[in-house]
Amino acid sequence: MRKRLLATLFVCISVFTMPAQDEGIESINIHPGVVVEGERFTVKILVDEPDPALVSVEDLSLPPEISLYSGPSIRGNTEFGDDGNRRDRTRITYSFRARRAGRHVLPGFTIHSGDEILQTGDLLIRVGVYQNGQLVIPLSGEWVIPEREYFIGDAIPLLLTLLKQEEILLIDRVRVNAPKGGALEELSGLGEIKERELGGALLYDIPAGSYLFTPTRTGRVEIPLALIDAAGLTGRVPARSITVIPLPEQVEETGAIGDLTRTLSLEKRELYRQGEELLITIRISGTGNLHYLQIPEPTFRGATLLDTEEVQQYFPDLLGLRGYRENRYRFLLETPGSQTIIAPPFPAYDPIRQEFHTELQQVISLPVEKSLSETGEIPSVHFHPLSAEEAASFHSSAAWGNGWYYLLLIPGPLLFFIFLLLKKKKLFLFASIILLLAAGSQDELDYSSTSRGCALYEEEEYDKARAQFQEGLNQDPENPALHYNLALCYYKLDDPGKGIHHLRTALYYAPMEKKIRMTLETIQSELGLDQQVPPVLPVHPDIFFFLLIFFINLAALFAIWGLFRLGSIKIIIIIMFGLFTIGAAIGLLYTIGNRSRVNGVVGIEASEMKRIPRQDAAFWLDLPEGLTLRVLGSSGDFYLVVTSYGLKGWVDRDQIILDKTIGKVREFGNLPDGGR
Repeated sequence: MRKRLLATLFVCISVFTMPAQDEGIESINIHPGVVVEGERFTVKILVDEPDPALVSVEDLSLPPEISLYSGPSIRGNTEFGDDGNRRDRTRITYSFRARRAGRHVLPGFTIHSGDEILQTGDLLIRVGVYQNGQLVIPLSGEWVIPEREYFIGDAIPLLLTLLKQEEILLIDRVRVNAPKGGALEELSGLGEIKERELGGALLYDIPAGSYLFTPTRTGRVEIPLALIDAAGLTGRVPARSITVIPLPEQVEETGAIGDLTRTLSLEKRELYRQGEELLITIRISGTGNLHYLQIPEPTFRGATLLDTEEVQQYFPDLLGLRGYRENRYRFLLETPGSQTIIAPPFPAYDPIRQEFHTELQQVISLPVEKSLSETGEIPSVHFHPLSAEEAASFHSSAAWGNGWYYLLLIPGPLLFFIFLLLKKKKLFLFASIILLLAAGSQDELDYSSTSRGCALYEEEEYDKARAQFQEGLNQDPENPALHYNLALCYYKLDDPGKGIHHLRTALYYAPMEKKIRMTLETIQSELGLDQQVPPVLPVHPDIFFFLLIFFINLAALFAIWGLFRLGSIKIIIIIMFGLFTIGAAIGLLYTIGNRSRVNGVVGIEASEMKRIPRQDAAFWLDLPEGLTLRVLGSSGDFYLVVTSYGLKGWVDRDQIILDKTIGKVREFGNLPDGGR
């Protein structure tokens, strides 16, 4: 309805009269008031000068939407008033052609009249097109982009604006295709309605949409064409190109673009004590690419990083993202004395000022007191090794890993097909007996070295006991009790890396042994290694494997029974055993998958994680001995690992002892450019 009302109003206006904007100019007339695209219109200016020879007009600078057809025509103009008095003036006439629909600005005229210079204001030219028989002025808009340099990873605000509207319109819909060469994210709250007066009319520039563009490649990147629907009309906003350049070399490590600052702070206490946790916060604040930049991590050699939490609060601004982003690092204070926290330099480039700003390295000295223990040592728990009898009882093999055991899945289904073909009832009892037959034998092993090792352990001869347990393990390498005893010896010999490794290996072979699992948890807690990559699940795959064998064969027996006389109860029982079979198969696959994950234990003191797999690379993170890691792959002499907190990096192969697993480490080969 509003569209038709506006169209009718435009058609009714045939002459648009502008008020005089300078003394000496009596009137400015534009005919017609709304021009049809491609048609001509005239501008007539009446000057209070009786002699046309004394009037001239400077050359015009026309916008591309308007072209000059003829003029200026400068002629005398005589009028008689109601009282019969004659009045002589000069009329200046131009004829223009409207080349494109929309609302366009015709620059003001500079007129020389005798010794005077007269100036008109800019003129608003309305150019319409016919749609469904109605003359309407189409919507027009533009991408408003800050005029500055643009970089990879930059936060570039884009404001889609509806231009020169004579009333405030409600935007119905905006359509924008995803640009190539970057990520476009729609925002809210960016931009405001702006008003301006032009040719006696009040015009509005209305924000139709706001976006954040993050370039991902260099070169020319096109901000695509956009469509705006409002008041029953559709406006086309032309595409616009920008040039994206690489990050300056000085900020490659941080990728920080904008007016940004860095602060380092730590929670205030009266006393910092060994064994306690400490929260350190690094905040980047200001306006820029807060969503993209990297925050350099602090170094704290007297402590172990436990976890990192990221907090962010920013909102769009016409210059980027304004607010802050911070990382909160939780450290465990391990070494008493005066410790040093170092925040690396933080360089950033401000494209508005076109200058670099670097927050210099920040150093904080932190006095750490000894723990409350009088000796300054963490009290130790005395564990007892497993006896030779217990070691002998643990001797077993994994059935799920032995291909011959899978033959036990065949008898039931095979007999079912035989009965399906023969349907002889006399064979049923015989088949049932066959399914129950299973026998095996084990070789007797000598566990005398285990007995000697236990005696030496109780006499605190831990190194000699270790040698005896190792001798037994050489004969029975898959015995969890021997791995457990060996772990206790390494624990007493202050070699926690190998101790935790053997405890995790013991759990691999005996995952349901609570004593082994509790010992591992206790030792890890004593060493301050609470956040570890977990060992294998506390369920042995053999449980699901034998359940699978049992349910498959039992389901086959019930199916054979159903061949003689099928009933609803039998069908329900067969379906139930079928579901049990599926559940056992899923459990078996899940536990096997868990055992195929490659984990490892840091086996030496002062182990370090690097960002890139190179010997000359700077260290990134201290790894305490005994810390367990997930191993993702390898390249050359390095493993790619991730901690339980999700921190990823590279560690020298010699520093990691791999867990017992059925999985294999993925080999990446020699990565180019240091693995980046």
